[in-house]
Amino acid sequence: MSTYNKDKWSDTFPNRAGQEVRPEEAIDNTLDYDVNFPQYISDDPVVYNLQNKTISQLVSNDERLYERISATSADSNAHLTDPKAHAKGIAGNAASSTKLQTARKIHRVEFDGTKDITLPDFTGCGDTVAGQSGVVPSPAAGKTNTVLHSNGSWGKVTYADMAEETVKQIQACPFPVSSVYISVDGKNPANYWPGTTWVAFAMGRCLIGAGTADSGTMYTGGQKLGEEKHTLNTNEMPSHDHAASCGSSGAHSHNVDSVITRGRDENAGDGGSNYWSNRRTSTDGAHMHSIGINRTGGSQAHNNMQPSIAVYIFRRTA
Repeated sequence: MSTYNKDKWSDTFPNRAGQEVRPEEAIDNTLDYDVNFPQYISDDPVVYNLQNKTISQLVSNDERLYERISATSADSNAHLTDPKAHAKGIAGNAASSTKLQTARKIHRVEFDGTKDITLPDFTGCGDTVAGQSGVVPSPAAGKTNTVLHSNGSWGKVTYADMAEETVKQIQACPFPVSSVYISVDGKNPANYWPGTTWVAFAMGRCLIGAGTADSGTMYTGGQKLGEEKHTLNTNEMPSHDHAASCGSSGAHSHNVDSVITRGRDENAGDGGSNYWSNRRTSTDGAHMHSIGINRTGGSQAHNNMQPSIAVYIFRRTA
């Protein structure tokens, strides 16, 4: 037996367990292939010997399978690389023949191996003429979601292509094609009306009537409109004012003494011919203030959804 990789298994299987030292050898994998094992019974002693024998048989099976697969692979490779393998293994003149000794028919056309053949096309039936099997004709461009009818043409599924019971089930459906079905159970309506085809419709959207609204806006069937959340732009914001104020600053005055000037005046005092006069100082301190208005708002989209209740909506397509 080979030794196992201690580094790989040391965390799970340490070298020593209590007073017992783990053997250096791995589980024996030399047994012959066998898939029949004895059944356990309730009083089986659960001993290491019994467990090791079972595991030994399992890993031996894997080893024997690997050996057989490797041997088969080697034989196959040898056969493929042997240039005479087919020549030695084929009887008669198959390696050099150019024609079948007895011609065979493929879809009513004889084939002897000497040339290519063209298989007949599928032929549809008529009211009094049976059809013929053959190569299915290719559908033309645009013939999506169509089927090959018994008359040989591609087209939409019709009642003539269906079993009578299926036709009855479809006709029992009160919803014509393109109708909308609403429920809260989420089941596809085809469960109730077999043979009909439905697709999930208008997920996450409310329904509005198609046509011209009172506002004059025209809505067409199937048109998608609106959004759950919307961020207002400048034109959509209500017209409004901002109030601002700033403190006064820079106000002051200048004091000057009176001046006596020569000359006559009725208000002249002891100065004789001199009199009092007032002098004006230059203006100073006028200036401007710049102010800033604090920005507010988070520019986040607001919920634009009307009060709603979620239902399952299906649209019939066929």
